[in-house]
Amino acid sequence: MDLESSPTKPNTSVNIYRPKKSHDTEMRLTEAANEAVDFLVLQHWFERVWVIQDIALPDDACIMCGPREIEWKTFASRIENGLRRGLFQTSMFGFVDADNFHNFRAVASIHARDTSRPPAQQLLDLLIQFRIRDATDPRDKVFSLLGLVSDVEELGLTPDCRASAASLYCKTAISILSRSTCLDLFGLAVTSSKSDLGQSLPSWVADWSFTKSIPKPFMLDARGEPRLTSTSWNTTASIKFPDMDTAVISGHFVDTIASVSDPLIDLHDDGNWFVDDDFFAKTEQLENPEHTSLRGIYRTVRNSAGAVKFTLGEIFRVVDQIEVFLRWENLAQAGDKNGPTTTRTREEHMAIYWQTLCTGTMPDGYDTTEELFRAWYNSLASVRRLTKMRVNTVRRLFRPLAFMGYMISTLKLNEKFASELMTHANQRRMARTKKGYLCFIPAKSEAGDSVALCKGGRVPLILRKEDLHWKLVGESYIHGLMDGKAFREDACAYISIQWKACGEGRAFEFTPSLCSLRHQ
Repeated sequence: MDLESSPTKPNTSVNIYRPKKSHDTEMRLTEAANEAVDFLVLQHWFERVWVIQDIALPDDACIMCGPREIEWKTFASRIENGLRRGLFQTSMFGFVDADNFHNFRAVASIHARDTSRPPAQQLLDLLIQFRIRDATDPRDKVFSLLGLVSDVEELGLTPDCRASAASLYCKTAISILSRSTCLDLFGLAVTSSKSDLGQSLPSWVADWSFTKSIPKPFMLDARGEPRLTSTSWNTTASIKFPDMDTAVISGHFVDTIASVSDPLIDLHDDGNWFVDDDFFAKTEQLENPEHTSLRGIYRTVRNSAGAVKFTLGEIFRVVDQIEVFLRWENLAQAGDKNGPTTTRTREEHMAIYWQTLCTGTMPDGYDTTEELFRAWYNSLASVRRLTKMRVNTVRRLFRPLAFMGYMISTLKLNEKFASELMTHANQRRMARTKKGYLCFIPAKSEAGDSVALCKGGRVPLILRKEDLHWKLVGESYIHGLMDGKAFREDACAYISIQWKACGEGRAFEFTPSLCSLRHQ
């Protein structure tokens, strides 16, 4: 496996570690080593979906970069060691994802996959794990992983060059859902609203060709471990497919979304944050000043001013994210004026708020997690004060002041709450239901959407009525409903989930044999 070499690559043979000052015995990465590691793990080679088999199948895989080579196991163990020791920066400003190791982590973990699990669960795990991988042919997002599934023949999925990507994704969804005890796949169906191919898919089918960021599925907790709670009291999914457009699940409705706040949009979602050509074209002028003449100096200063303005504009978008958190606070503290939460104290509302932010993930216990939240909450104090003073109405003044205040308050803060426990927040909005529950819902959710608890569901589903059927909007985390006590199996009825836009014709054809793939 040969990583593409580059004439501009940094020296990849530099000494990786050097000690800090004598009073600090810990080790840290040198700047040159940081650049070298980033260069390696950001290679396009790690982005290709077929690479997974290159790593998983050979016993002695080796990677090469120019004239140098290293055993894959050695390379992977060294990077993993650095990640465990916190040698690499994986977040910026406390909550902005800056982890360059997503692709590497996914590839490196392939040897740890559990081949004893049912084939449907194995395939779903692989599809989720390598969703962001690139493939020239979108069908390869499924085909390339089948060889890694034990007893794959049980799934009834075989490479067929005649099948369209849309029909393959539908067949894959039916194969997994009809053989699963849970509805975890629904957590990935949000992809079908984000791409051209996805527009031709039912709302319950995942578009595996979509490689950009999506909300983290609730089947996992904030740390990436399987979620232990179940809103359906550990019942088994009951799902049927009367036709290729429709999935019929069993469940009952328990609430309705009453009010919603702004969504937290991923800064990387538009693909431009600090990575577009315009940014590099502007900032390059800072590295190559023209000092040969007075005119050259003037040109450098002028170009530098443009680069600085652009850079600050990008950085100040962090303030926009912080403002979303403040709006979420207001929603949480206000309670529900018409519901049962009016008797709660401010402290009780705040406890529900931070538990919702971390989706109930408390690896070090309740008290420690609350302390982490308080530290992060206090870091927003300067922005909170400026907002109360209505300085936010003057954006040119507010954004730099808010950013500097936030940066000063976090200089000595070892921030863990937002960076490690708020991993479900991106591309979701906070909301309150008619019954007063505080919740995380999909960014595309609206007031009036319905909340359903369904057999086999780990979390509540958000559904929207469209004619005689329902549209799947996505998963939710609703504090107070996650333990399954609100689920009533005797109240369950069939819920028919169909297209995003009912009445539209099918965008593709299916073979009759697929219709036999249904839950027994």
